[in-house]
Amino acid sequence: MLPPYFFLLIFMLSFSFFFLNAFGFSVNNGTIAVKYTCEFLINSSICNNDILRSINIDNNSDKEANSINSSSIKEINFTAFSSLVSDSIIKKSIVNNIPKEKIGSINEPSVASKGNLIFYVGNYYAARSIDGGQTWKFLDPSYDFENMDNPQIHKFCCDQKVIYDEKNNIFIWYRQGEISEDISRAINSTANKVTIGVSNDTYLWNMYNIYADEIKKGNLKEYYQLDFPELSLGNNFLYITTNLLYTPLDSSNLNSDIVDRSDSSPPNFATIFRIPLDQLSNNNFTSYEVRPVAHEHVFVPIQDPSDILYWATLSDENKIIIYSWSENNNEFFANEFNVMPYYKIDSNGKQCDDKEFAFWCIDMESIITAGWKGNNTIGFLWNAAHPFLKDNRTVYNAYIDGAIFELNEDGSINSESYKRTSIINPNYSWLMASTSPNNNGTIGIVSFYGNNKDMPIGVAFGKLTNSTKWDMMSLINSTSKLPIFFENCNQSPRFHQGCTSYLIGDFLTIRPDFENDNYWDVAAYIFNGTREHDVIPYYFVTK
Repeated sequence: MLPPYFFLLIFMLSFSFFFLNAFGFSVNNGTIAVKYTCEFLINSSICNNDILRSINIDNNSDKEANSINSSSIKEINFTAFSSLVSDSIIKKSIVNNIPKEKIGSINEPSVASKGNLIFYVGNYYAARSIDGGQTWKFLDPSYDFENMDNPQIHKFCCDQKVIYDEKNNIFIWYRQGEISEDISRAINSTANKVTIGVSNDTYLWNMYNIYADEIKKGNLKEYYQLDFPELSLGNNFLYITTNLLYTPLDSSNLNSDIVDRSDSSPPNFATIFRIPLDQLSNNNFTSYEVRPVAHEHVFVPIQDPSDILYWATLSDENKIIIYSWSENNNEFFANEFNVMPYYKIDSNGKQCDDKEFAFWCIDMESIITAGWKGNNTIGFLWNAAHPFLKDNRTVYNAYIDGAIFELNEDGSINSESYKRTSIINPNYSWLMASTSPNNNGTIGIVSFYGNNKDMPIGVAFGKLTNSTKWDMMSLINSTSKLPIFFENCNQSPRFHQGCTSYLIGDFLTIRPDFENDNYWDVAAYIFNGTREHDVIPYYFVTK
Protein backbone atom coordinates (compact mmCIF):
# COMPACT_ATOMS: atom_id res chain seq x y z
CA MET A 1 0.00 0.00 0.00
CA LEU A 2 1.30 3.47 -0.85
CA PRO A 3 1.95 5.74 2.15
CA PRO A 4 -0.52 8.62 2.74
CA TYR A 5 2.04 11.29 1.93
CA PHE A 6 2.37 9.89 -1.60
CA PHE A 7 -1.17 10.97 -2.55
CA LEU A 8 -0.48 14.38 -1.06
CA LEU A 9 2.67 14.59 -3.19
CA ILE A 10 0.74 13.75 -6.38
CA PHE A 11 -1.91 16.37 -5.52
CA MET A 12 0.77 19.01 -4.94
CA LEU A 13 2.42 18.19 -8.28
CA SER A 14 -0.90 18.45 -10.12
CA PHE A 15 -1.64 21.77 -8.43
CA SER A 16 1.83 23.10 -9.31
CA PHE A 17 1.26 22.42 -13.02
CA PHE A 18 -2.10 24.22 -12.81
CA PHE A 19 -0.44 27.14 -11.03
CA LEU A 20 2.35 27.45 -13.60
CA ASN A 21 -0.05 27.45 -16.53
CA ALA A 22 -2.44 29.87 -14.83
CA PHE A 23 0.28 32.44 -14.23
CA GLY A 24 1.87 32.30 -17.65
CA PHE A 25 4.74 29.83 -17.16
CA SER A 26 5.13 27.62 -20.21
CA VAL A 27 4.95 23.92 -19.42
CA ASN A 28 4.58 22.42 -22.89
CA ASN A 29 6.90 24.79 -24.75
CA GLY A 30 9.83 25.06 -22.37
CA THR A 31 11.61 23.65 -19.37
CA ILE A 32 10.55 24.80 -15.94
CA ALA A 33 13.76 25.07 -13.94
CA VAL A 34 14.04 25.55 -10.21
CA LYS A 35 16.74 27.86 -8.98
CA TYR A 36 17.90 27.41 -5.44
CA THR A 37 20.93 28.21 -3.34
CA CYS A 38 22.84 25.54 -1.45
CA GLU A 39 25.73 25.79 0.94
CA PHE A 40 27.41 22.40 0.69
CA LEU A 41 28.81 21.54 4.10
CA ILE A 42 30.34 18.23 5.09
CA ASN A 43 27.65 15.53 4.81
CA SER A 44 24.83 18.06 4.45
CA SER A 45 23.61 21.16 2.68
CA ILE A 46 21.32 24.13 3.25
CA CYS A 47 18.92 25.11 0.46
CA ASN A 48 16.31 27.73 -0.36
CA ASN A 49 13.90 27.42 -3.29
CA ASP A 50 12.25 29.80 -5.70
CA ILE A 51 10.94 29.56 -9.25
CA LEU A 52 12.99 30.45 -12.31
CA ARG A 53 11.07 31.41 -15.42
CA SER A 54 10.71 28.98 -18.29
CA ILE A 55 13.52 28.06 -20.65
CA ASN A 56 13.30 28.46 -24.43
CA ILE A 57 13.99 25.41 -26.56
CA ASP A 58 14.92 25.05 -30.22
CA ASN A 59 13.43 22.44 -32.53
CA ASN A 60 15.30 19.20 -33.02
CA SER A 61 16.43 17.54 -36.23
CA ASP A 62 16.39 13.85 -37.17
CA LYS A 63 18.92 11.66 -38.89
CA GLU A 64 18.72 7.98 -39.73
CA ALA A 65 21.93 6.01 -39.22
CA ASN A 66 22.98 3.35 -41.73
CA SER A 67 25.12 0.35 -40.81
CA ILE A 68 27.82 -1.38 -42.83
CA ASN A 69 30.24 -4.20 -42.17
CA SER A 70 33.91 -3.35 -42.34
CA SER A 71 35.61 -5.91 -44.53
CA SER A 72 39.23 -5.27 -43.60
CA ILE A 73 41.35 -3.39 -41.13
CA LYS A 74 44.50 -1.71 -42.36
CA GLU A 75 47.67 -2.14 -40.36
CA ILE A 76 48.21 0.23 -37.45
CA ASN A 77 51.61 1.28 -36.17
CA PHE A 78 52.15 0.24 -32.57
CA THR A 79 52.39 2.91 -29.88
CA ALA A 80 55.52 3.17 -27.77
CA PHE A 81 54.78 2.71 -24.07
CA SER A 82 57.20 3.31 -21.22
CA SER A 83 57.34 3.39 -17.46
CA LEU A 84 56.53 6.67 -15.80
CA VAL A 85 59.01 9.50 -16.20
CA SER A 86 59.48 10.59 -12.60
CA ASP A 87 59.21 14.34 -13.19
CA SER A 88 55.91 13.94 -15.10
CA ILE A 89 53.97 13.84 -11.82
CA ILE A 90 53.93 17.21 -10.09
CA LYS A 91 51.36 16.21 -7.47
CA LYS A 92 49.71 12.93 -6.44
CA SER A 93 46.93 12.73 -3.88
CA ILE A 94 44.50 10.05 -2.71
CA VAL A 95 41.01 11.53 -2.51
CA ASN A 96 40.26 10.14 0.94
CA ASN A 97 37.66 10.64 3.67
CA ILE A 98 34.97 9.33 1.29
CA PRO A 99 32.53 6.81 2.83
CA LYS A 100 33.38 3.41 1.41
CA GLU A 101 29.83 2.76 0.27
CA LYS A 102 30.00 5.89 -1.93
CA ILE A 103 32.99 4.58 -3.91
CA GLY A 104 32.60 1.85 -6.52
CA SER A 105 34.22 0.26 -9.54
CA ILE A 106 32.01 2.43 -11.78
CA ASN A 107 33.81 5.45 -10.37
CA GLU A 108 33.86 7.88 -13.33
CA PRO A 109 35.80 10.74 -11.70
CA SER A 110 35.88 14.39 -12.79
CA VAL A 111 37.90 17.32 -11.42
CA ALA A 112 38.13 21.12 -11.59
CA SER A 113 40.57 23.41 -9.79
CA LYS A 114 41.45 27.03 -9.10
CA GLY A 115 44.83 27.18 -7.39
CA ASN A 116 44.65 25.22 -4.14
CA LEU A 117 40.85 24.97 -4.35
CA ILE A 118 39.96 21.62 -5.96
CA PHE A 119 36.52 20.14 -6.55
CA TYR A 120 36.41 16.41 -7.31
CA VAL A 121 33.43 14.14 -8.01
CA GLY A 122 32.82 10.44 -8.65
CA ASN A 123 29.65 8.59 -9.46
CA TYR A 124 28.21 8.87 -5.94
CA TYR A 125 30.39 11.31 -4.03
CA ALA A 126 31.90 14.77 -4.13
CA ALA A 127 34.97 16.12 -2.35
CA ARG A 128 36.61 19.48 -1.80
CA SER A 129 40.21 20.36 -1.03
CA ILE A 130 41.36 23.87 -0.05
CA ASP A 131 45.04 23.00 0.32
CA GLY A 132 45.95 21.70 -3.13
CA GLY A 133 44.92 18.11 -2.47
CA GLN A 134 46.71 17.51 0.82
CA THR A 135 43.41 16.98 2.64
CA TRP A 136 39.87 16.31 1.42
CA LYS A 137 36.37 16.79 2.80
CA PHE A 138 33.46 14.62 1.68
CA LEU A 139 30.31 16.31 0.33
CA ASP A 140 27.03 14.47 -0.08
CA PRO A 141 25.72 15.11 -3.64
CA SER A 142 22.42 13.39 -2.89
CA TYR A 143 21.27 15.64 -0.05
CA ASP A 144 19.23 18.20 -1.95
CA PHE A 145 17.93 15.50 -4.30
CA GLU A 146 16.74 13.35 -1.41
CA ASN A 147 15.62 15.51 1.48
CA MET A 148 14.29 12.88 3.87
CA ASP A 149 11.73 15.24 5.44
CA ASN A 150 10.07 15.89 2.07
CA PRO A 151 10.22 12.83 -0.21
CA GLN A 152 10.89 13.85 -3.80
CA ILE A 153 10.14 12.23 -7.12
CA HIS A 154 13.63 12.90 -8.45
CA LYS A 155 16.51 11.29 -6.60
CA PHE A 156 20.23 11.72 -7.14
CA CYS A 157 21.55 8.89 -9.27
CA CYS A 158 25.08 8.91 -10.50
CA ASP A 159 26.81 10.66 -13.39
CA GLN A 160 28.56 13.85 -12.34
CA LYS A 161 30.88 16.26 -14.14
CA VAL A 162 32.73 19.38 -13.02
CA ILE A 163 34.64 22.05 -14.93
CA TYR A 164 36.20 25.40 -14.05
CA ASP A 165 35.64 28.48 -16.20
CA GLU A 166 38.70 30.67 -15.61
CA LYS A 167 37.33 33.56 -17.66
CA ASN A 168 34.27 33.97 -15.42
CA ASN A 169 35.77 32.49 -12.24
CA ILE A 170 33.05 29.89 -11.76
CA PHE A 171 32.97 26.18 -11.00
CA ILE A 172 30.22 24.31 -12.86
CA TRP A 173 28.86 21.08 -11.37
CA TYR A 174 26.57 18.72 -13.30
CA ARG A 175 24.57 16.07 -11.39
CA GLN A 176 22.21 13.50 -12.88
CA GLY A 177 19.00 12.33 -11.22
CA GLU A 178 16.65 9.41 -11.58
CA ILE A 179 13.13 8.33 -10.63
CA SER A 180 12.93 5.15 -8.60
CA GLU A 181 11.02 2.30 -10.24
CA ASP A 182 8.13 2.33 -7.77
CA ILE A 183 7.60 6.10 -8.17
CA SER A 184 7.96 5.78 -11.97
CA ARG A 185 5.12 3.29 -12.14
CA ALA A 186 2.96 5.34 -9.78
CA ILE A 187 3.26 8.55 -11.83
CA ASN A 188 3.63 6.82 -15.24
CA SER A 189 6.94 8.50 -16.04
CA THR A 190 10.64 7.61 -16.18
CA ALA A 191 11.78 11.13 -17.16
CA ASN A 192 14.62 12.33 -14.93
CA LYS A 193 16.18 15.70 -14.21
CA VAL A 194 19.72 17.04 -14.08
CA THR A 195 20.98 19.80 -11.82
CA ILE A 196 23.60 22.35 -12.80
CA GLY A 197 25.44 24.08 -9.97
CA VAL A 198 27.45 27.30 -10.26
CA SER A 199 29.86 28.56 -7.60
CA ASN A 200 32.83 30.88 -7.15
CA ASP A 201 34.14 29.07 -4.09
CA THR A 202 32.59 25.51 -4.12
CA TYR A 203 30.80 26.36 -0.82
CA LEU A 204 27.84 28.45 -1.95
CA TRP A 205 26.15 27.06 -5.07
CA ASN A 206 23.32 28.35 -7.24
CA MET A 207 21.45 25.33 -8.61
CA TYR A 208 19.34 25.01 -11.77
CA ASN A 209 17.18 22.04 -12.75
CA ILE A 210 16.58 20.82 -16.33
CA TYR A 211 13.92 18.17 -16.93
CA ALA A 212 14.08 15.50 -19.62
CA ASP A 213 10.35 15.51 -20.32
CA GLU A 214 10.46 19.18 -21.29
CA ILE A 215 13.28 18.61 -23.78
CA LYS A 216 11.57 15.72 -25.53
CA LYS A 217 8.14 16.97 -26.56
CA GLY A 218 5.22 14.88 -27.74
CA ASN A 219 3.19 11.96 -26.47
CA LEU A 220 6.13 9.92 -25.17
CA LYS A 221 8.06 12.65 -23.39
CA GLU A 222 7.46 10.96 -20.00
CA TYR A 223 9.65 8.02 -21.06
CA TYR A 224 12.92 9.74 -21.92
CA GLN A 225 15.96 10.00 -19.67
CA LEU A 226 19.11 12.13 -19.83
CA ASP A 227 22.29 10.05 -19.45
CA PHE A 228 26.04 10.02 -20.23
CA PRO A 229 26.99 13.72 -19.94
CA GLU A 230 30.06 15.69 -20.95
CA LEU A 231 30.91 19.36 -20.37
CA SER A 232 32.88 21.75 -22.56
CA LEU A 233 33.49 25.50 -22.52
CA GLY A 234 33.34 27.92 -25.42
CA ASN A 235 34.22 31.58 -25.33
CA ASN A 236 30.69 32.56 -24.29
CA PHE A 237 28.78 29.34 -23.60
CA LEU A 238 28.77 26.22 -21.48
CA TYR A 239 28.07 23.18 -23.67
CA ILE A 240 26.56 19.98 -22.31
CA THR A 241 26.26 16.82 -24.39
CA THR A 242 24.10 13.93 -23.20
CA ASN A 243 21.98 11.09 -24.49
CA LEU A 244 18.20 11.34 -24.36
CA LEU A 245 17.15 7.71 -24.08
CA TYR A 246 13.73 6.13 -24.56
CA THR A 247 13.11 4.24 -21.31
CA PRO A 248 9.68 2.57 -21.19
CA LEU A 249 7.99 1.57 -17.95
CA ASP A 250 7.47 -2.01 -19.10
CA SER A 251 11.20 -2.60 -19.50
CA SER A 252 12.71 -5.09 -17.09
CA ASN A 253 15.74 -2.80 -16.80
CA LEU A 254 15.34 0.98 -16.86
CA ASN A 255 18.72 1.49 -18.54
CA SER A 256 17.61 1.63 -22.17
CA ASP A 257 21.21 1.27 -23.38
CA ILE A 258 20.77 -2.46 -22.77
CA VAL A 259 17.08 -2.90 -23.47
CA ASP A 260 16.20 -4.92 -26.55
CA ARG A 261 14.82 -2.46 -29.05
CA SER A 262 12.77 -3.14 -32.17
CA ASP A 263 12.80 -1.06 -35.33
CA SER A 264 9.40 0.34 -34.33
CA SER A 265 10.63 1.64 -30.96
CA PRO A 266 10.75 5.40 -30.49
CA PRO A 267 14.22 6.74 -31.28
CA ASN A 268 16.97 7.61 -28.86
CA PHE A 269 18.57 11.03 -29.22
CA ALA A 270 22.01 12.47 -28.74
CA THR A 271 21.63 15.99 -27.41
CA ILE A 272 23.63 19.18 -26.97
CA PHE A 273 22.78 22.15 -24.74
CA ARG A 274 24.24 25.66 -24.99
CA ILE A 275 23.99 27.90 -21.91
CA PRO A 276 25.29 31.52 -21.83
CA LEU A 277 28.20 31.77 -19.42
CA ASP A 278 27.37 35.36 -18.52
CA GLN A 279 23.99 34.18 -17.23
CA LEU A 280 25.63 31.52 -15.09
CA SER A 281 28.33 33.83 -13.76
CA ASN A 282 25.79 36.57 -12.92
CA ASN A 283 23.34 34.19 -11.24
CA ASN A 284 20.75 34.97 -13.90
CA PHE A 285 20.24 31.71 -15.78
CA THR A 286 17.11 32.36 -17.86
CA SER A 287 17.58 30.69 -21.25
CA TYR A 288 19.41 28.00 -23.13
CA GLU A 289 19.31 26.27 -26.49
CA VAL A 290 19.11 22.52 -26.98
CA ARG A 291 19.39 20.41 -30.13
CA PRO A 292 18.42 16.72 -29.88
CA VAL A 293 19.38 14.63 -32.93
CA ALA A 294 17.40 11.42 -33.38
CA HIS A 295 19.00 8.01 -33.97
CA GLU A 296 22.42 9.12 -32.73
CA HIS A 297 24.27 7.88 -29.67
CA VAL A 298 26.89 9.68 -27.54
CA PHE A 299 27.93 13.18 -28.56
CA VAL A 300 31.43 14.11 -27.36
CA PRO A 301 32.69 17.72 -27.62
CA ILE A 302 36.19 19.03 -28.07
CA GLN A 303 37.98 20.50 -25.06
CA ASP A 304 39.29 23.98 -25.89
CA PRO A 305 37.47 27.30 -25.39
CA SER A 306 36.85 28.98 -28.75
CA ASP A 307 34.06 30.61 -30.76
CA ILE A 308 33.09 27.39 -32.57
CA LEU A 309 32.29 24.17 -30.75
CA TYR A 310 32.93 20.89 -32.56
CA TRP A 311 31.58 17.55 -31.39
CA ALA A 312 31.22 14.14 -32.97
CA THR A 313 29.62 10.72 -32.94
CA LEU A 314 30.45 7.47 -34.75
CA SER A 315 28.21 6.60 -37.66
CA ASP A 316 29.51 3.27 -38.99
CA GLU A 317 32.76 1.31 -38.77
CA ASN A 318 34.31 3.69 -41.28
CA LYS A 319 32.45 6.97 -40.75
CA ILE A 320 32.36 9.79 -38.23
CA ILE A 321 29.83 12.64 -38.05
CA ILE A 322 31.30 15.95 -36.88
CA TYR A 323 29.01 18.80 -35.83
CA SER A 324 29.86 22.46 -35.34
CA TRP A 325 28.04 25.37 -33.73
CA SER A 326 29.28 28.93 -34.19
CA GLU A 327 28.97 31.45 -31.37
CA ASN A 328 29.38 34.37 -33.78
CA ASN A 329 26.59 33.68 -36.26
CA ASN A 330 24.73 30.75 -34.64
CA GLU A 331 25.42 28.48 -37.62
CA PHE A 332 24.91 24.75 -36.99
CA PHE A 333 26.53 22.17 -39.32
CA ALA A 334 26.78 18.39 -39.49
CA ASN A 335 29.18 16.62 -41.87
CA GLU A 336 30.01 12.94 -42.31
CA PHE A 337 33.63 11.91 -43.01
CA ASN A 338 35.23 8.61 -43.94
CA VAL A 339 37.82 7.15 -41.57
CA MET A 340 39.89 3.97 -41.68
CA PRO A 341 37.71 0.91 -40.91
CA TYR A 342 38.01 -0.62 -37.46
CA TYR A 343 36.43 -3.56 -35.65
CA LYS A 344 33.58 -2.36 -33.48
CA ILE A 345 33.64 -3.55 -29.88
CA ASP A 346 30.60 -5.68 -29.18
CA SER A 347 30.11 -7.03 -25.67
CA ASN A 348 28.34 -10.05 -27.15
CA GLY A 349 30.91 -10.66 -29.88
CA LYS A 350 34.23 -12.41 -30.25
CA GLN A 351 36.30 -9.23 -29.97
CA CYS A 352 36.00 -9.26 -26.17
CA ASP A 353 36.20 -13.03 -25.63
CA ASP A 354 39.98 -13.25 -25.72
CA LYS A 355 41.10 -14.22 -22.21
CA GLU A 356 44.59 -12.79 -22.69
CA PHE A 357 43.98 -9.22 -23.80
CA ALA A 358 40.52 -7.92 -24.52
CA PHE A 359 38.23 -9.60 -21.99
CA TRP A 360 37.85 -6.52 -19.78
CA CYS A 361 36.27 -4.67 -22.72
CA ILE A 362 33.26 -7.00 -22.44
CA ASP A 363 31.12 -4.26 -20.88
CA MET A 364 32.39 -1.50 -23.18
CA GLU A 365 31.23 -0.28 -26.56
CA SER A 366 32.74 1.54 -29.51
CA ILE A 367 31.94 5.14 -28.69
CA ILE A 368 33.86 8.38 -28.97
CA THR A 369 35.27 9.25 -25.55
CA ALA A 370 37.50 12.28 -26.21
CA GLY A 371 37.87 15.34 -28.41
CA TRP A 372 40.26 18.28 -28.60
CA LYS A 373 41.31 21.28 -30.62
CA GLY A 374 44.87 22.47 -31.16
CA ASN A 375 47.15 23.99 -33.82
CA ASN A 376 44.25 24.51 -36.26
CA THR A 377 43.22 20.88 -36.00
CA ILE A 378 40.51 18.93 -34.22
CA GLY A 379 40.70 15.30 -33.15
CA PHE A 380 38.51 12.58 -31.68
CA LEU A 381 39.28 9.19 -30.08
CA TRP A 382 37.11 6.09 -29.64
CA ASN A 383 37.19 2.49 -28.38
CA ALA A 384 37.87 -0.20 -30.97
CA ALA A 385 39.25 -3.75 -31.38
CA HIS A 386 42.17 -4.96 -33.49
CA PRO A 387 43.00 -8.52 -34.61
CA PHE A 388 46.59 -9.69 -34.85
CA LEU A 389 48.46 -13.01 -35.01
CA LYS A 390 50.16 -14.41 -31.93
CA ASP A 391 51.52 -17.95 -31.74
CA ASN A 392 49.76 -18.81 -35.01
CA ARG A 393 46.35 -17.75 -33.71
CA THR A 394 44.25 -14.62 -34.06
CA VAL A 395 43.76 -12.62 -30.89
CA TYR A 396 41.80 -9.40 -30.43
CA ASN A 397 43.17 -6.42 -28.63
CA ALA A 398 41.05 -3.49 -27.43
CA TYR A 399 42.69 -0.23 -28.44
CA ILE A 400 42.02 3.48 -28.97
CA ASP A 401 41.40 4.58 -32.54
CA GLY A 402 41.02 8.15 -33.71
CA ALA A 403 40.88 10.80 -36.39
CA ILE A 404 42.48 14.22 -36.80
CA PHE A 405 41.29 16.88 -39.27
CA GLU A 406 42.67 20.27 -40.25
CA LEU A 407 40.49 23.36 -39.97
CA ASN A 408 40.13 25.92 -42.73
CA GLU A 409 40.42 29.64 -41.97
CA ASP A 410 36.64 30.00 -41.70
CA GLY A 411 36.45 27.16 -39.17
CA SER A 412 35.12 24.58 -41.61
CA ILE A 413 36.72 21.12 -41.69
CA ASN A 414 39.10 20.21 -44.51
CA SER A 415 37.61 16.89 -45.63
CA GLU A 416 40.83 15.93 -47.47
CA SER A 417 43.02 16.35 -44.38
CA TYR A 418 42.00 13.23 -42.44
CA LYS A 419 44.81 11.47 -40.59
CA ARG A 420 44.47 8.38 -38.48
CA THR A 421 45.75 8.42 -34.91
CA SER A 422 45.70 5.48 -32.53
CA ILE A 423 47.02 4.09 -29.25
CA ILE A 424 47.74 0.39 -29.66
CA ASN A 425 50.42 -1.97 -28.36
CA PRO A 426 50.71 -5.78 -28.80
CA ASN A 427 51.13 -6.29 -25.05
CA TYR A 428 48.21 -4.26 -23.70
CA SER A 429 44.60 -3.29 -24.23
CA TRP A 430 43.60 0.39 -24.11
CA LEU A 431 40.19 1.94 -23.48
CA MET A 432 38.30 5.09 -22.44
CA ALA A 433 40.62 7.96 -23.34
CA SER A 434 40.12 11.53 -22.09
CA THR A 435 41.98 14.44 -23.70
CA SER A 436 42.49 18.14 -23.16
CA PRO A 437 44.98 20.82 -24.21
CA ASN A 438 46.90 22.52 -21.45
CA ASN A 439 47.09 26.31 -21.54
CA ASN A 440 50.08 26.14 -23.89
CA GLY A 441 48.12 24.06 -26.41
CA THR A 442 49.83 20.70 -25.85
CA ILE A 443 47.30 17.86 -25.96
CA GLY A 444 47.34 15.60 -22.90
CA ILE A 445 45.61 12.25 -22.49
CA VAL A 446 44.70 9.72 -19.79
CA SER A 447 43.24 6.27 -20.40
CA PHE A 448 42.86 2.80 -18.93
CA TYR A 449 45.29 0.11 -20.03
CA GLY A 450 46.02 -3.51 -19.08
CA ASN A 451 45.70 -7.14 -20.10
CA ASN A 452 44.20 -10.26 -18.57
CA LYS A 453 47.26 -12.48 -18.39
CA ASP A 454 49.49 -10.74 -15.86
CA MET A 455 48.58 -7.05 -15.77
CA PRO A 456 45.87 -5.46 -13.60
CA ILE A 457 44.18 -2.44 -15.10
CA GLY A 458 46.24 0.72 -14.83
CA VAL A 459 45.96 4.34 -15.87
CA ALA A 460 48.25 5.78 -18.55
CA PHE A 461 49.17 9.41 -19.16
CA GLY A 462 50.59 10.82 -22.37
CA LYS A 463 50.90 13.67 -24.82
CA LEU A 464 50.39 14.18 -28.53
CA THR A 465 54.03 14.59 -29.59
CA ASN A 466 53.54 15.25 -33.31
CA SER A 467 50.60 15.40 -35.67
CA THR A 468 49.34 11.87 -34.92
CA LYS A 469 51.62 10.06 -32.44
CA TRP A 470 51.19 9.77 -28.69
CA ASP A 471 53.96 9.47 -26.11
CA MET A 472 52.41 7.21 -23.47
CA MET A 473 53.60 6.18 -20.03
CA SER A 474 52.20 4.37 -17.01
CA LEU A 475 50.70 6.72 -14.41
CA ILE A 476 49.43 4.30 -11.75
CA ASN A 477 48.52 0.60 -11.59
CA SER A 478 45.90 -1.37 -9.71
CA THR A 479 46.97 -3.98 -7.21
CA SER A 480 44.20 -6.44 -8.12
CA LYS A 481 42.56 -7.76 -11.26
CA LEU A 482 39.04 -7.96 -12.59
CA PRO A 483 36.29 -9.18 -12.25
CA ILE A 484 34.62 -7.19 -9.49
CA PHE A 485 32.24 -8.85 -7.04
CA PHE A 486 29.08 -6.92 -6.15
CA GLU A 487 27.36 -7.32 -2.80
CA ASN A 488 23.90 -6.58 -4.23
CA CYS A 489 23.34 -8.14 -7.61
CA ASN A 490 20.16 -6.15 -8.21
CA GLN A 491 22.08 -2.88 -8.22
CA SER A 492 24.82 -3.78 -10.66
CA PRO A 493 24.24 -3.79 -14.43
CA ARG A 494 25.23 -6.43 -16.95
CA PHE A 495 26.49 -9.21 -14.72
CA HIS A 496 28.64 -12.10 -15.80
CA GLN A 497 29.10 -15.30 -13.81
CA GLY A 498 26.56 -14.51 -11.11
CA CYS A 499 27.48 -11.48 -9.04
CA THR A 500 30.69 -10.53 -10.82
CA SER A 501 31.12 -7.86 -13.46
CA TYR A 502 33.82 -6.40 -15.68
CA LEU A 503 32.13 -3.00 -15.79
CA ILE A 504 34.68 -0.33 -14.79
CA GLY A 505 32.91 2.89 -15.75
CA ASP A 506 32.88 5.08 -18.80
CA PHE A 507 35.46 7.79 -18.28
CA LEU A 508 38.49 9.33 -16.59
CA THR A 509 39.11 13.09 -16.77
CA ILE A 510 41.98 15.39 -17.72
CA ARG A 511 41.69 19.20 -17.52
CA PRO A 512 44.12 22.12 -17.91
CA ASP A 513 45.70 23.27 -14.66
CA PHE A 514 45.37 27.04 -14.40
CA GLU A 515 48.30 27.53 -12.03
CA ASN A 516 50.87 26.45 -14.63
CA ASP A 517 50.37 26.57 -18.40
CA ASN A 518 52.33 23.32 -18.89
CA TYR A 519 50.31 21.24 -16.41
CA TRP A 520 47.11 19.18 -16.39
CA ASP A 521 44.75 18.06 -13.62
CA VAL A 522 43.87 14.36 -13.77
CA ALA A 523 41.08 12.44 -12.04
CA ALA A 524 41.72 8.68 -12.03
CA TYR A 525 41.34 5.60 -9.85
CA ILE A 526 42.71 2.11 -9.28
CA PHE A 527 41.42 -1.19 -7.89
CA ASN A 528 42.90 -2.48 -4.64
CA GLY A 529 40.63 -5.50 -4.24
CA THR A 530 38.01 -7.53 -6.05
CA ARG A 531 34.84 -6.16 -4.43
CA GLU A 532 32.80 -3.22 -5.71
CA HIS A 533 34.04 -0.74 -3.08
CA ASP A 534 37.72 -1.72 -3.34
CA VAL A 535 38.62 1.41 -5.28
CA ILE A 536 40.98 4.31 -4.59
CA PRO A 537 40.32 7.65 -6.36
CA TYR A 538 43.37 9.79 -7.16
CA TYR A 539 44.04 13.41 -8.05
CA PHE A 540 47.18 14.15 -10.10
CA VAL A 541 48.87 17.20 -11.48
CA THR A 542 50.97 16.13 -14.48
CA LYS A 543 53.16 17.81 -17.04
